[in-house]
Parts: sequence; structure tokens; C-alpha cells
Amino acid sequence: MIMPDNLVEVLLFFELLSETNAYVFVYTASIFEIVLAINLFLQIVPRVTATLVSVLCTMFLIISLVGYFNNWEIVCGCLGEFTYGNFDGVMVIRNAVLVGMAAYISSSVFKIKETPIGVN
Repeated sequence: MIMPDNLVEVLLFFELLSETNAYVFVYTASIFEIVLAINLFLQIVPRVTATLVSVLCTMFLIISLVGYFNNWEIVCGCLGEFTYGNFDGVMVIRNAVLVGMAAYISSSVFKIKETPIGVN
């Protein structure tokens, strides 16, 4: 289900974490993303969840932009086995779409419910 090998290799390539810590980080991040998805679906703590999803998607967009403009020729493992996430224009567009979707979800969650005057 979750294949973290590519992201672990990226973390090791940039010497950001030891191998053990890289695996712990990647699996923890994967579980966190799954919990956020379940929370969104079930509308559990929707404002906090929507905010976290927006922040996470924005971080992914920033990382993809940095990778794209620095011509990173590594595979990040984005979307697991379904695609190999090269840092290219497609990745930037995909992450921009995800940020747009997160913004839409956040705006609908934070929408103020108006009650007509005189109605309790």
C-alpha cells in the first residue's frame, strides 16, 4: 500500500536524516496524510483538518517549485506506485491543483453560516 522507498532515498541523498529516521518520518507522514483524509471525509474537526491539509499541500507545491527550478533529477515517490514524481511541470501543476482543491475545501469549511435576522 505505502511504498516509501523513493522518498527515503531523497532524504538520504540530501543527508537530511539517518536511514532509520527517514523510514520513521516517511511512514509517519503517510499515516498523517491518511488520518487527514479520513478526518476530511468524516468531517472530524473540519477547520483544523482543512487548515492542515492546506498547509501540507502548499508545502508540497513549494517543494515541487524549488525542485523544478533547480532541475532536481530525482524521483520523490509522490503518489506512491501510481506515478514517479519527477520534479517537472506536471508535478508543479498537480500540486497547484491540490492547493486549489485544499483552498476550496477550506473556504467551504470556514464559510460563515448566516442566520436571518429575527430567527433563532
